[in-house]
Amino acid sequence: MSIKNCLTLIGLVFFSFSLHAQSLDEIRNTGNYRYGIGNGQNYSMAKKNALERLSESISVHIQSEFEQVVKETNDNLDSYVKSVVNTYSSAVISNYEERVLKEDQGNVEVLVYITRENLTEIFKQREQLISDFIIQADRAEREARISDALRYYYWALVLSRSHPDNSKLRHNFCGSFEEPVMMGLYDRISRIFSFLNFEIKTVENFENPIQKRFYLEISYKGKPVTDIDYIHWVGDGYSGQISAKDGKGIAIVEGVAAKEMTELRLLVEYQYANKSHLEPEVKLMMESVVIPYFEKAEYKISVNTQKQLAADGDNKTRGF
Repeated sequence: MSIKNCLTLIGLVFFSFSLHAQSLDEIRNTGNYRYGIGNGQNYSMAKKNALERLSESISVHIQSEFEQVVKETNDNLDSYVKSVVNTYSSAVISNYEERVLKEDQGNVEVLVYITRENLTEIFKQREQLISDFIIQADRAEREARISDALRYYYWALVLSRSHPDNSKLRHNFCGSFEEPVMMGLYDRISRIFSFLNFEIKTVENFENPIQKRFYLEISYKGKPVTDIDYIHWVGDGYSGQISAKDGKGIAIVEGVAAKEMTELRLLVEYQYANKSHLEPEVKLMMESVVIPYFEKAEYKISVNTQKQLAADGDNKTRGF
């Protein structure tokens, strides 16, 4: 190799090294990246530790955005934000880059990083999912599909509480003007519970074994619901989930609870944790943080005890 070629090669190597070092300095100091550096006895351990540091770095930069959210549930801010960041883990993992900084025997150092632009795009994807849920919920509400309306409104609320711009997100709920997403979602869910009506139309009594069957008419804004899910109190716990269709529901109570019952207690399903596996982000949030609870989901319907006592003489009687 000629001296000229040798000098050229050395220059290229030096330039490449300088560019590499400059890039590393940029990642650490410009603020255009979120990064984590991890050490370990091998590459896998070092990378795992680096990803944990990356999560911590993201948490630190978005923590202040969740102060109001945690006040609602009295949650711990640090643990809440870390849990929220974990719900983005699959998206972050598909977008980060890595670099091995050191690779000695038993001592490996790895850098993982993601650009602020990529991180912002991940947050935008969640914002879009929130919007999609709201659209689905609104359509279901207009069709009196209360189970779907509550599920999608609630899932949108859960995810909005995981977005760094939770207080800034806005949506046009009623077609006339935009309003804050979280405020609007709380209102939509509460409004559904306010316009729901449960009425006992018929009661069947059985003597052997003792049992009461309450036949319900369920309406929303004065019209029969297309569907709705609920459970009811049976004396020592709640029943399994009951799916009512076309405004017709039922509640069955047995034994001593049936004889002593003065009111029927119903709890409308709205969280749908059993279906959250369909949306991994929702599932992770439900499993990781304290989620909102709506007291309005519980309904208490007075039972006409006098009519029931008058009907106890028969094996099977009806009360109206």
